[in-house]
Amino acid sequence: MKLLTAAVLAVLAVSAFAEIITVEPEWKEIDWASVVPVTDMPGFWDGREIRPAFYPNDQTRSGRIVGGAIVTPGAHPYQAGLLMAFSGGTGLCGGSLISTTRVLTAAHCPIGSSSTQVILGAHTLTANEATQQRRTVPSANYRNHPSYNPGNLNNDISVLILPTAVGFTARIQPSALASGTATFAGELATVSGIFVMSVN
Repeated sequence: MKLLTAAVLAVLAVSAFAEIITVEPEWKEIDWASVVPVTDMPGFWDGREIRPAFYPNDQTRSGRIVGGAIVTPGAHPYQAGLLMAFSGGTGLCGGSLISTTRVLTAAHCPIGSSSTQVILGAHTLTANEATQQRRTVPSANYRNHPSYNPGNLNNDISVLILPTAVGFTARIQPSALASGTATFAGELATVSGIFVMSVN
């Protein structure tokens, strides 16, 4: 049986107009069968003090998403798909668009990569959808938390600065960030992200 690998990215409702896809030459031929979450990259856990329980030791991805579902295209317009170029392959992470030129992600995602392709406005990462906008961020544009500790993943946060601004559309919008001293203790939250699904 053939193994079909599809990467799905959640984003907002259908745009009233199409965007021109910008795909940099270095990313045109992505071998999607070899794209893996950054935490599954060879050597990722070497030298770390901890391995959180939500990252299984057997490298299987089953069980990480509990009760999740593929959403309607465009449901989360801030969701970004991140493809990091490492010497050993391509790593996959998610991020949140927070302005026309900034994407928030975990620091453990881009560290050690030469560049990151940011994909916005997509529902299916493997397709060149008209709603997508893509930007390649060089490692010089990574802004990792100055106190990030790779050993225990403390302060695991990073901002990627896009080389050119993205245009907001129905499917590309910044995340609504809390302001002031707002607290959300006791409130329900929705978690969004990307995933790689294998089908036999």
